[in-house]
Amino acid sequence: MQLLKNTIVTIATLLSLVFGIAVAYAHGDEASWEVVSGEYTVDVGYEPEEFVVGRSTRFEFNLKQGSGEEAPSTPFAEVWVRLRGVDATYFATGVRKQELGPTTLLYAFGKPGHYTLEVSFRDEGGKEVAAASLPISVADGEKGAVSSGWLTYFVLGVVAGVVLASLFSTIRKLRKS
Repeated sequence: MQLLKNTIVTIATLLSLVFGIAVAYAHGDEASWEVVSGEYTVDVGYEPEEFVVGRSTRFEFNLKQGSGEEAPSTPFAEVWVRLRGVDATYFATGVRKQELGPTTLLYAFGKPGHYTLEVSFRDEGGKEVAAASLPISVADGEKGAVSSGWLTYFVLGVVAGVVLASLFSTIRKLRKS
């Protein structure tokens, strides 16, 4: 019984380390725009760094009080997001601020060209707190292009598989004894 408890504690620790690192990495090294809007800084991270047709782009939205690297994050209720091209609006939605983890949006561009990403951070009453317009140039994609994030998901899947296999193996050994 003690072996089972130790195994469960070890697996839980490994999983929290793996997923804790993934959450901490979320906006660390990725590219981002930082635009001063009144007393706030609109911070929009994106990954991958190049916008390509057919590849998913992850946008991460953050609002900071003041400006600079050390500016603290400030609360907001939601961010309104609109993606405009030269001739039309391609996408518009509201994204609620997440209770846990980053506030993100995943989008795959359908055609190459120049776009504007408009973001508007709102408080609980729906009043705009800060806004920014960000330029995006999307390159034509190759047929069968794969998102650069596939390796991360593959590695996480392998780690989860190994962890589950060892858990089931331990439980099976304990039942035999």
